[in-house]
Amino acid sequence: MQKQINNNENMALNLLILGKTGVGKSSLLNALVGKEVAKVGSVEPQTPYGIFKYEAEIDGKKVNVYDSWGIERNEDAAKKWKELIKNELKKRGIDKDIKDWFHSVTYCTHVGVDRLEPFEKEIIKELLNEKYETIVVLTKAERIKQEDKKDYKNYINDIKEKTGVNRVIKVAVNPKKTIIMTEAPKPFGLPEYKAAILVSWKKIFIDRMPLHIIEKLKRDINYGELYAPREGKDLEKLSKEIQEYFKDMLIKNTKKYIEESIKKYCSITGNMLNINQNIKIKNLDYDKRIVDFESEFADVYNDIIDFGDFVKNMHRIPIAAIKDLFGIIHFKIKGKKENIYKFICDLNKELINKISEKEFEDKIRKIIKDTLDNNIVKSIYYRIINFIVDMFNKIKKYIKKSN
Repeated sequence: MQKQINNNENMALNLLILGKTGVGKSSLLNALVGKEVAKVGSVEPQTPYGIFKYEAEIDGKKVNVYDSWGIERNEDAAKKWKELIKNELKKRGIDKDIKDWFHSVTYCTHVGVDRLEPFEKEIIKELLNEKYETIVVLTKAERIKQEDKKDYKNYINDIKEKTGVNRVIKVAVNPKKTIIMTEAPKPFGLPEYKAAILVSWKKIFIDRMPLHIIEKLKRDINYGELYAPREGKDLEKLSKEIQEYFKDMLIKNTKKYIEESIKKYCSITGNMLNINQNIKIKNLDYDKRIVDFESEFADVYNDIIDFGDFVKNMHRIPIAAIKDLFGIIHFKIKGKKENIYKFICDLNKELINKISEKEFEDKIRKIIKDTLDNNIVKSIYYRIINFIVDMFNKIKKYIKKSN
Protein backbone atom coordinates (compact mmCIF):
# COMPACT_ATOMS: atom_id res chain seq x y z
CA MET A 1 0.00 0.00 0.00
CA GLN A 2 2.74 2.48 0.95
CA LYS A 3 4.54 1.76 -2.31
CA GLN A 4 1.32 2.39 -4.22
CA ILE A 5 0.78 5.71 -2.45
CA ASN A 6 4.37 6.81 -3.01
CA ASN A 7 3.96 6.15 -6.72
CA ASN A 8 1.23 8.79 -6.97
CA GLU A 9 2.79 11.64 -8.91
CA ASN A 10 3.11 15.11 -7.39
CA MET A 11 1.21 14.22 -4.23
CA ALA A 12 2.27 17.37 -2.40
CA LEU A 13 -0.06 19.90 -0.82
CA ASN A 14 -1.01 22.79 -3.14
CA LEU A 15 -1.32 26.10 -1.28
CA LEU A 16 -2.79 29.20 -2.95
CA ILE A 17 -2.04 32.63 -1.44
CA LEU A 18 -4.04 35.67 -2.60
CA GLY A 19 -4.10 39.32 -1.61
CA LYS A 20 -3.86 42.93 -2.71
CA THR A 21 -0.54 44.63 -3.39
CA GLY A 22 1.33 45.62 -0.23
CA VAL A 23 -0.58 43.47 2.28
CA GLY A 24 2.46 41.37 3.20
CA LYS A 25 1.57 38.35 1.09
CA SER A 26 5.15 37.73 -0.08
CA SER A 27 6.52 38.18 3.45
CA LEU A 28 4.03 35.61 4.74
CA LEU A 29 5.01 33.17 1.99
CA ASN A 30 8.74 33.59 2.68
CA ALA A 31 8.24 33.09 6.42
CA LEU A 32 6.10 30.02 5.77
CA VAL A 33 8.76 28.24 3.69
CA GLY A 34 11.72 29.63 5.63
CA LYS A 35 13.47 31.36 2.74
CA GLU A 36 12.91 34.07 0.13
CA VAL A 37 10.94 32.66 -2.77
CA ALA A 38 8.89 35.81 -3.42
CA LYS A 39 10.26 39.33 -3.69
CA VAL A 40 9.07 41.65 -0.91
CA GLY A 41 7.97 45.21 -1.65
CA SER A 42 5.76 47.85 -0.08
CA VAL A 43 3.81 49.67 -2.80
CA GLU A 44 4.41 48.36 -6.33
CA PRO A 45 3.22 44.82 -7.13
CA GLN A 46 6.17 42.45 -6.63
CA THR A 47 4.59 39.39 -8.27
CA PRO A 48 4.01 39.82 -12.05
CA TYR A 49 0.63 39.15 -13.65
CA GLY A 50 -0.49 35.57 -13.23
CA ILE A 51 -0.38 32.80 -10.64
CA PHE A 52 3.07 31.34 -10.09
CA LYS A 53 4.07 28.01 -8.63
CA TYR A 54 6.95 27.66 -6.17
CA GLU A 55 8.16 24.21 -5.23
CA ALA A 56 9.16 24.69 -1.62
CA GLU A 57 9.29 23.02 1.77
CA ILE A 58 7.57 23.79 5.06
CA ASP A 59 9.66 22.41 7.91
CA GLY A 60 11.27 19.92 5.53
CA LYS A 61 8.00 18.80 3.90
CA LYS A 62 7.41 19.40 0.19
CA VAL A 63 4.60 21.77 -0.80
CA ASN A 64 3.59 23.57 -3.97
CA VAL A 65 2.90 27.23 -3.22
CA TYR A 66 0.90 29.27 -5.73
CA ASP A 67 1.49 33.00 -5.36
CA SER A 68 -0.92 35.34 -7.13
CA TRP A 69 -0.31 38.61 -8.86
CA GLY A 70 -0.97 41.36 -6.29
CA ILE A 71 -4.02 43.42 -7.11
CA GLU A 72 -3.46 47.14 -7.69
CA ARG A 73 -5.89 49.73 -6.46
CA ASN A 74 -7.91 50.46 -9.60
CA GLU A 75 -11.09 49.11 -11.17
CA ASP A 76 -9.52 47.68 -14.34
CA ALA A 77 -6.91 45.74 -12.39
CA ALA A 78 -9.57 44.40 -10.01
CA LYS A 79 -11.62 43.11 -12.95
CA LYS A 80 -8.54 41.49 -14.50
CA TRP A 81 -7.66 39.89 -11.17
CA LYS A 82 -11.13 38.40 -10.67
CA GLU A 83 -10.99 36.91 -14.17
CA LEU A 84 -7.59 35.42 -13.42
CA ILE A 85 -8.85 33.71 -10.26
CA LYS A 86 -12.01 32.41 -11.99
CA ASN A 87 -9.96 30.85 -14.79
CA GLU A 88 -7.60 29.23 -12.32
CA LEU A 89 -10.49 27.76 -10.33
CA LYS A 90 -11.99 26.38 -13.54
CA LYS A 91 -8.72 24.55 -14.28
CA ARG A 92 -8.96 22.96 -10.82
CA GLY A 93 -12.68 22.20 -10.82
CA ILE A 94 -14.54 19.46 -8.99
CA ASP A 95 -14.11 17.14 -11.98
CA LYS A 96 -10.29 17.39 -11.91
CA ASP A 97 -7.95 14.98 -10.11
CA ILE A 98 -7.45 15.65 -6.40
CA LYS A 99 -3.71 16.20 -6.91
CA ASP A 100 -4.54 19.20 -9.14
CA TRP A 101 -6.86 20.91 -6.64
CA PHE A 102 -5.81 23.67 -4.31
CA HIS A 103 -5.61 21.92 -0.94
CA SER A 104 -5.56 25.11 1.11
CA VAL A 105 -6.42 28.70 0.17
CA THR A 106 -5.30 31.85 2.00
CA TYR A 107 -6.53 35.39 1.48
CA CYS A 108 -4.28 38.10 2.95
CA THR A 109 -5.32 41.48 4.24
CA HIS A 110 -3.48 43.58 6.81
CA VAL A 111 -3.77 45.74 9.87
CA GLY A 112 -4.33 49.31 8.75
CA VAL A 113 -7.44 48.76 6.64
CA ASP A 114 -10.89 48.94 8.19
CA ARG A 115 -12.73 46.81 5.63
CA LEU A 116 -12.38 44.46 2.69
CA GLU A 117 -13.11 45.89 -0.75
CA PRO A 118 -16.34 44.60 -2.39
CA PHE A 119 -14.36 42.75 -5.09
CA GLU A 120 -12.28 41.03 -2.36
CA LYS A 121 -15.45 39.74 -0.73
CA GLU A 122 -16.65 38.52 -4.14
CA ILE A 123 -13.40 36.59 -4.68
CA ILE A 124 -13.65 34.96 -1.24
CA LYS A 125 -17.29 34.02 -1.85
CA GLU A 126 -16.32 32.57 -5.24
CA LEU A 127 -13.72 30.40 -3.50
CA LEU A 128 -16.26 29.24 -0.93
CA ASN A 129 -18.80 28.47 -3.67
CA GLU A 130 -16.17 26.20 -5.25
CA LYS A 131 -15.98 24.38 -1.88
CA TYR A 132 -12.60 25.89 -1.04
CA GLU A 133 -12.44 26.55 2.69
CA THR A 134 -10.56 29.86 2.82
CA ILE A 135 -8.28 31.15 5.57
CA VAL A 136 -8.12 34.93 5.96
CA VAL A 137 -4.76 36.04 7.37
CA LEU A 138 -4.53 39.47 8.97
CA THR A 139 -0.87 40.36 8.40
CA LYS A 140 1.27 42.99 10.17
CA ALA A 141 -0.74 42.21 13.30
CA GLU A 142 1.97 43.64 15.57
CA ARG A 143 0.55 47.06 14.67
CA ILE A 144 -2.65 46.44 16.62
CA LYS A 145 -2.52 48.72 19.65
CA GLN A 146 -4.03 47.73 22.96
CA GLU A 147 -6.73 50.37 22.66
CA ASP A 148 -7.65 49.15 19.15
CA LYS A 149 -8.10 45.46 20.00
CA LYS A 150 -11.87 45.73 20.39
CA ASP A 151 -12.18 47.45 17.00
CA TYR A 152 -10.15 44.70 15.31
CA LYS A 153 -12.21 42.02 17.00
CA ASN A 154 -15.28 43.64 15.44
CA TYR A 155 -13.45 43.86 12.10
CA ILE A 156 -12.65 40.14 12.20
CA ASN A 157 -16.27 39.30 13.04
CA ASP A 158 -17.39 41.50 10.15
CA ILE A 159 -15.09 39.63 7.73
CA LYS A 160 -16.59 36.32 8.87
CA GLU A 161 -20.15 37.62 8.60
CA LYS A 162 -19.77 39.32 5.20
CA THR A 163 -17.77 36.56 3.47
CA GLY A 164 -18.73 33.32 5.23
CA VAL A 165 -15.16 32.34 6.20
CA ASN A 166 -14.62 30.49 9.48
CA ARG A 167 -11.03 31.39 10.27
CA VAL A 168 -9.28 34.75 10.49
CA ILE A 169 -5.76 34.48 11.90
CA LYS A 170 -3.58 37.38 13.08
CA VAL A 171 0.06 36.97 11.98
CA ALA A 172 3.22 39.03 12.47
CA VAL A 173 6.13 37.46 10.59
CA ASN A 174 8.71 40.25 10.76
CA PRO A 175 7.67 42.85 13.36
CA LYS A 176 9.52 46.16 13.24
CA LYS A 177 10.68 48.17 16.25
CA THR A 178 9.00 51.58 16.55
CA ILE A 179 10.42 54.72 18.17
CA ILE A 180 8.61 54.11 21.46
CA MET A 181 9.75 50.46 21.72
CA THR A 182 12.89 49.23 23.42
CA GLU A 183 12.97 46.18 21.15
CA ALA A 184 11.08 44.72 18.20
CA PRO A 185 8.06 42.53 19.07
CA LYS A 186 8.47 38.79 18.65
CA PRO A 187 6.85 37.16 15.60
CA PHE A 188 3.55 35.39 16.26
CA GLY A 189 0.71 33.59 14.51
CA LEU A 190 2.73 31.50 12.04
CA PRO A 191 2.33 28.18 13.94
CA GLU A 192 -1.44 28.73 14.13
CA TYR A 193 -1.48 29.50 10.42
CA LYS A 194 0.37 26.27 9.61
CA ALA A 195 -2.18 24.36 11.69
CA ALA A 196 -5.06 26.09 9.89
CA ILE A 197 -3.65 24.94 6.54
CA LEU A 198 -4.06 21.32 7.63
CA VAL A 199 -7.51 21.93 9.12
CA SER A 200 -8.78 23.67 5.98
CA TRP A 201 -7.46 20.85 3.78
CA LYS A 202 -9.57 18.30 5.62
CA LYS A 203 -12.65 20.50 5.19
CA ILE A 204 -11.92 21.03 1.47
CA PHE A 205 -11.52 17.28 0.95
CA ILE A 206 -14.78 16.40 2.73
CA ASP A 207 -16.72 19.15 0.93
CA ARG A 208 -15.39 18.60 -2.60
CA MET A 209 -14.81 14.86 -2.85
CA PRO A 210 -18.50 13.74 -2.90
CA LEU A 211 -19.14 16.05 -5.86
CA HIS A 212 -16.00 14.73 -7.58
CA ILE A 213 -17.18 11.14 -7.10
CA ILE A 214 -20.68 11.96 -8.37
CA GLU A 215 -19.20 13.44 -11.56
CA LYS A 216 -17.27 10.21 -12.10
CA LEU A 217 -20.39 8.11 -11.50
CA LYS A 218 -22.34 10.16 -14.06
CA ARG A 219 -19.69 9.35 -16.66
CA ASP A 220 -19.85 5.69 -15.66
CA ILE A 221 -23.64 5.63 -16.10
CA ASN A 222 -23.42 7.17 -19.57
CA TYR A 223 -20.60 4.83 -20.53
CA GLY A 224 -22.62 1.89 -19.21
CA GLU A 225 -25.14 2.34 -22.02
CA LEU A 226 -22.67 0.64 -24.36
CA TYR A 227 -22.29 -2.52 -22.28
CA ALA A 228 -25.64 -3.02 -20.54
CA PRO A 229 -27.41 -6.36 -21.31
CA ARG A 230 -29.66 -6.24 -24.36
CA GLU A 231 -30.41 -9.87 -25.22
CA GLY A 232 -33.32 -11.85 -23.81
CA LYS A 233 -36.81 -12.95 -24.79
CA ASP A 234 -38.27 -12.31 -21.34
CA LEU A 235 -38.34 -8.51 -21.27
CA GLU A 236 -39.27 -8.34 -17.58
CA LYS A 237 -36.28 -10.52 -16.69
CA LEU A 238 -34.07 -8.45 -19.00
CA SER A 239 -35.15 -5.22 -17.33
CA LYS A 240 -34.05 -6.65 -13.97
CA GLU A 241 -30.71 -7.75 -15.44
CA ILE A 242 -30.08 -4.26 -16.81
CA GLN A 243 -30.85 -2.69 -13.44
CA GLU A 244 -28.61 -5.22 -11.67
CA TYR A 245 -25.83 -4.38 -14.11
CA PHE A 246 -25.97 -0.68 -13.26
CA LYS A 247 -26.40 -1.33 -9.55
CA ASP A 248 -23.34 -3.58 -9.38
CA MET A 249 -21.30 -1.12 -11.41
CA LEU A 250 -22.25 1.82 -9.18
CA ILE A 251 -21.57 -0.08 -5.95
CA LYS A 252 -18.18 -1.26 -7.18
CA ASN A 253 -17.12 2.12 -8.55
CA THR A 254 -18.37 4.16 -5.59
CA LYS A 255 -16.32 2.02 -3.24
CA LYS A 256 -13.32 2.21 -5.57
CA TYR A 257 -13.48 6.01 -5.91
CA ILE A 258 -13.82 6.57 -2.16
CA GLU A 259 -10.87 4.29 -1.42
CA GLU A 260 -8.72 5.94 -4.10
CA SER A 261 -9.52 9.42 -2.83
CA ILE A 262 -8.72 8.53 0.78
CA LYS A 263 -5.38 7.04 -0.27
CA LYS A 264 -4.51 10.34 -1.95
CA TYR A 265 -5.78 12.34 1.02
CA CYS A 266 -3.57 10.28 3.33
CA SER A 267 -0.58 10.68 1.04
CA ILE A 268 -0.91 14.47 1.08
CA THR A 269 -1.89 14.75 4.74
CA GLY A 270 0.78 12.33 5.98
CA ASN A 271 3.55 14.80 5.26
CA MET A 272 1.68 17.83 6.55
CA LEU A 273 0.84 16.27 9.93
CA ASN A 274 4.53 16.23 10.79
CA ILE A 275 4.94 19.96 10.20
CA ASN A 276 5.51 21.88 13.45
CA GLN A 277 4.27 19.08 15.66
CA ASN A 278 4.09 21.31 18.73
CA ILE A 279 1.61 23.78 17.25
CA LYS A 280 -1.53 24.47 19.26
CA ILE A 281 -4.70 24.14 17.22
CA LYS A 282 -7.35 23.92 19.93
CA ASN A 283 -8.76 27.29 18.88
CA LEU A 284 -9.33 26.20 15.29
CA ASP A 285 -12.44 23.99 15.70
CA TYR A 286 -10.51 20.89 14.69
CA ASP A 287 -11.69 17.42 15.59
CA LYS A 288 -11.31 17.20 19.40
CA ARG A 289 -9.86 13.70 19.28
CA ILE A 290 -7.14 14.68 16.81
CA VAL A 291 -6.32 17.76 18.90
CA ASP A 292 -5.90 15.65 22.02
CA PHE A 293 -3.62 13.17 20.26
CA GLU A 294 -1.51 15.87 18.66
CA SER A 295 -1.00 17.84 21.86
CA GLU A 296 -0.29 14.84 24.09
CA PHE A 297 1.75 12.59 21.81
CA ALA A 298 3.29 14.91 19.21
CA ASP A 299 6.83 13.72 19.96
CA VAL A 300 6.12 10.14 18.88
CA TYR A 301 4.22 10.85 15.64
CA ASN A 302 7.10 10.14 13.29
CA ASP A 303 7.59 6.64 14.68
CA ILE A 304 4.01 5.48 14.94
CA ILE A 305 2.05 6.97 12.05
CA ASP A 306 2.09 5.20 8.71
CA PHE A 307 -0.71 6.59 6.59
CA GLY A 308 -0.36 3.74 4.13
CA ASP A 309 -1.87 1.35 6.66
CA PHE A 310 -4.95 3.48 7.33
CA VAL A 311 -6.66 2.43 4.14
CA LYS A 312 -5.79 -1.23 4.76
CA ASN A 313 -7.81 -1.08 7.97
CA MET A 314 -10.84 0.65 6.46
CA HIS A 315 -14.18 -0.87 7.32
CA ARG A 316 -16.23 -2.07 4.39
CA ILE A 317 -17.71 1.03 2.80
CA PRO A 318 -21.52 1.06 3.12
CA ILE A 319 -23.37 0.40 -0.12
CA ALA A 320 -26.80 1.41 1.11
CA ALA A 321 -26.52 4.73 -0.72
CA ILE A 322 -26.48 2.89 -4.07
CA LYS A 323 -29.01 0.23 -3.12
CA ASP A 324 -31.48 2.94 -2.14
CA LEU A 325 -31.49 4.22 -5.71
CA PHE A 326 -32.71 0.90 -7.03
CA GLY A 327 -35.25 0.57 -4.27
CA ILE A 328 -36.96 3.60 -5.74
CA ILE A 329 -36.59 2.78 -9.44
CA HIS A 330 -38.82 0.01 -10.80
CA PHE A 331 -38.65 0.38 -14.55
CA LYS A 332 -40.02 -2.19 -16.92
CA ILE A 333 -39.51 -2.55 -20.63
CA LYS A 334 -42.85 -1.78 -22.21
CA GLY A 335 -43.96 -2.98 -25.60
CA LYS A 336 -41.59 -4.35 -28.22
CA LYS A 337 -37.95 -5.35 -27.97
CA GLU A 338 -37.00 -2.21 -29.91
CA ASN A 339 -37.81 -0.29 -26.74
CA ILE A 340 -34.82 -1.78 -24.86
CA TYR A 341 -32.56 1.11 -25.87
CA LYS A 342 -35.16 3.66 -24.73
CA PHE A 343 -35.50 1.75 -21.47
CA ILE A 344 -31.74 1.96 -20.86
CA CYS A 345 -31.71 5.69 -21.69
CA ASP A 346 -34.64 6.36 -19.35
CA LEU A 347 -32.98 4.35 -16.58
CA ASN A 348 -29.71 6.23 -17.04
CA LYS A 349 -31.49 9.57 -16.90
CA GLU A 350 -33.27 8.58 -13.69
CA LEU A 351 -30.05 7.32 -12.09
CA ILE A 352 -28.20 10.54 -12.94
CA ASN A 353 -31.08 12.56 -11.47
CA LYS A 354 -30.96 10.51 -8.27
CA ILE A 355 -27.20 10.73 -7.71
CA SER A 356 -27.40 14.48 -8.41
CA GLU A 357 -29.74 15.00 -5.45
CA LYS A 358 -28.40 16.54 -2.24
CA GLU A 359 -29.45 13.47 -0.27
CA PHE A 360 -27.11 11.19 -2.22
CA GLU A 361 -24.26 13.73 -2.00
CA ASP A 362 -24.72 13.90 1.78
CA LYS A 363 -24.61 10.10 2.06
CA ILE A 364 -21.29 9.96 0.22
CA ARG A 365 -19.96 12.81 2.36
CA LYS A 366 -20.97 10.99 5.54
CA ILE A 367 -19.22 7.81 4.37
CA ILE A 368 -16.02 9.79 3.70
CA LYS A 369 -16.17 11.73 6.97
CA ASP A 370 -16.93 8.62 9.04
CA THR A 371 -14.12 6.72 7.30
CA LEU A 372 -11.63 9.50 8.08
CA ASP A 373 -12.80 10.06 11.64
CA ASN A 374 -13.35 6.46 12.68
CA ASN A 375 -10.47 4.75 10.93
CA ILE A 376 -7.75 7.37 11.00
CA VAL A 377 -8.47 8.44 14.56
CA LYS A 378 -8.76 4.85 15.77
CA SER A 379 -5.60 3.90 13.92
CA ILE A 380 -3.73 6.79 15.55
CA TYR A 381 -5.20 5.89 18.92
CA TYR A 382 -4.28 2.20 18.82
CA ARG A 383 -0.82 2.91 17.46
CA ILE A 384 -0.21 5.39 20.27
CA ILE A 385 -1.48 2.95 22.89
CA ASN A 386 0.61 0.10 21.48
CA PHE A 387 3.67 2.34 21.30
CA ILE A 388 3.27 3.42 24.92
CA VAL A 389 2.56 -0.12 26.19
CA ASP A 390 5.60 -1.42 24.33
CA MET A 391 7.71 1.39 25.72
CA PHE A 392 6.63 0.64 29.30
CA ASN A 393 7.22 -3.09 28.81
CA LYS A 394 10.76 -2.36 27.68
CA ILE A 395 11.28 -0.13 30.72
CA LYS A 396 9.97 -2.87 33.02
CA LYS A 397 12.34 -5.40 31.44
CA TYR A 398 15.25 -2.99 31.83
CA ILE A 399 14.44 -2.35 35.51
CA LYS A 400 14.02 -6.07 36.16
CA LYS A 401 17.33 -6.80 34.46
CA SER A 402 19.09 -4.04 36.40
CA ASN A 403 17.83 -5.44 39.70
